Amino acid sequence: MAGVSGLWVMLLAVGLLVAQRPGADVRDWALEMPNWPDLNGLFFSDIPERGEGLSIFHTPRWLPGWDRGDSRRPQATALKLTYRLENYRVRLEAFVVLGPFDHNDTPPSLEGVPQESAGVLLLRLGETATLTGLARYGLEPLPCGW
Repeated sequence: MAGVSGLWVMLLAVGLLVAQRPGADVRDWALEMPNWPDLNGLFFSDIPERGEGLSIFHTPRWLPGWDRGDSRRPQATALKLTYRLENYRVRLEAFVVLGPFDHNDTPPSLEGVPQESAGVLLLRLGETATLTGLARYGLEPLPCGW
């Protein structure tokens, strides 16, 4: 799997591990993310029963020493997370947005804006993981906990 270690991600279930069995109520599944500049406290994002969920963070945190003026390195303008249920796991992909867009009109304003995948995770209920691919773009990890 693409880079795993910089964005902590955890699944939160209201109930028991029984949620992993076929026919379980997936509406009780959510991603849990801590306080990034865009967030006030913990952030929970429901995993949709069908289709794909989307979260966009407009204010990335930079790694100490990252030169944001270096035109030879890609410079992130936002972090986009997509997630969906896939074979009793959650598939999470992080995309780094690399150009200007209208923060008041997302996701439509992201159309045509360069984006690169920073990694994909397949998580089971209760697992935590980290996307290492964020460091390529100068972004700090996004730690999450249970």
